[in-house]
Amino acid sequence: MQSSFHYHHARLIEILYGIEKIEQILSDRSFWTNHVRPAPAGESIGRAQAQAEAPRGTLMHHYKVDENGLITWANLVIATGRTTTP
Repeated sequence: MQSSFHYHHARLIEILYGIEKIEQILSDRSFWTNHVRPAPAGESIGRAQAQAEAPRGTLMHHYKVDENGLITWANLVIATGRTTTP
């Protein structure tokens, strides 16, 4: 008998590996040089929309970004439902 438990367990292992890898990269002093710096938000100000094909259907994203490059509003339409963040 197959169970979705094994599928979710495998995903959890992948997520934990990713978090550990990010921690390893960020704790490496050589990563924080003058060659690595935050990207300016100048081109991201305003609204942005994107569509992407995925196995479960088309994913549609709509964002509003402030002058600091922070997302102030997001509307994500995915194939299995709709999520809106104020």
